[in-house]
Formats: sequence, structure tokens, C-alpha cells
Amino acid sequence: MFLVAYASSLPPHIVYFVVMLKLRVNQYKHIFWDWLWTVYDNDKQELYPWAQKVFEDSADSKHYMVSWAADPAGRKQLIEDSVLMGKLTDLWTGQEYKKGVFEQLMKKYQIPAEDILVIGDNMENEIQSAKELGLDHVHISDFVKEYGLSVAE
Repeated sequence: MFLVAYASSLPPHIVYFVVMLKLRVNQYKHIFWDWLWTVYDNDKQELYPWAQKVFEDSADSKHYMVSWAADPAGRKQLIEDSVLMGKLTDLWTGQEYKKGVFEQLMKKYQIPAEDILVIGDNMENEIQSAKELGLDHVHISDFVKEYGLSVAE
């Protein structure tokens, strides 16, 4: 039934990617997402086609958007205007290293490390921060390559 829901709106190879990512996401109560190049294609100025599907079908997880930006106010407005905003528990934009932001969110919401999955595209910021804090993580570029896709599909 899960696959049928996607069959009409996404190509089969993207359906497979969404299913595999959803299986990973559904193992966690809290998902810390990056925005740019993880769920949002800055070249096309739009969400990747699969992003909304993953958020819509993971209602049991709480989602947090943590986005570094040269223009934090502009990035915040972009995210607030997106269809994902209604799915977010919290939104942070700024110019701080993400490890500190992850720690703040963990403290604010009293989230143990084992309940968190970090999904990002930047090895030096999101992924390294997750490793340093003992958080599980998905490097989105590696994840999509594993399934023979590009993140923009």
C-alpha cells in the first residue's frame, strides 16, 4: 500500500529511494534536517520532489530544520514559506557551527542522542557534528548514490 501511494506521483526509482529513506527515518523519534542541498535545490529554487513525501509520511517523528545561512533572515523566510514548515517542530537559521545548535535542541527538548537522526549534505558541518555528539546520521549525497540516483531527481 505504501508503494502504491507514490506510484502515480513519482518515478519508480524515486519511489524506491523514498521508501528506503523512510525506513531509516522511521527508526527515530527526532530528525534534524539541513535545508540547502539536502531537501532544497538552490539551483532550481524548489524542494527536491521526494522531500515532501518523506515529511508527510513520517508523522510519528518530530522534524527540526537546522540551516546555516549567509542571510539567516532570508533563509528563515524561505523555509517558513515552504510546505514543510507545518511539519517542523523547530526551525533554526544562523551562522553557528551545527554541533552547538544540535546540543541546544537536545537540551531544549530533552532528546537523548539515540533518538536522533541527522540528515545533511555537508560532511564538515552536519555529519561531523553528528559524529562528535554520537548521533546517527545520513549523508544525503552518499545515500542517494547508494541507490543510483542524484539528489535532484
